[in-house]
Amino acid sequence: MASLESRTAGLAAYAAYSAADFQGPHVRQAKTWLYVGEAEMPLFEEIVEAQPVDSGENLVVLNPTDDGVFNLRDAGTGPDRRMSCTNVVQTYVDLCHAGGRGEEAAEALLNRRLKPEWSRHGLNV
Repeated sequence: MASLESRTAGLAAYAAYSAADFQGPHVRQAKTWLYVGEAEMPLFEEIVEAQPVDSGENLVVLNPTDDGVFNLRDAGTGPDRRMSCTNVVQTYVDLCHAGGRGEEAAEALLNRRLKPEWSRHGLNV
């Protein structure tokens, strides 16, 4: 996945539960969630050899309606050189709409990452 980001000119990023795993893990999800720009889908399918399935998927690929989801990404760090994640605010929004335990994960991200950051900047929440 790390090479996917550079080969798609930054139009790929971990999303929803997968982004939250790096930003403030709370709810584990067996699937990998990604945003991939629609124009980049053929390259993505080639790189990961992805095949559509009717059920039992282990990869959820979201095509954004605009490239805004790729703005202000959380960059991959550390020795694993992972792909970037969506911005924490985008991850929060995605989790609120993801279904399952998404709302619970969003609430944890709000309390662990967003509220502390806002407090550091003098915002009372």
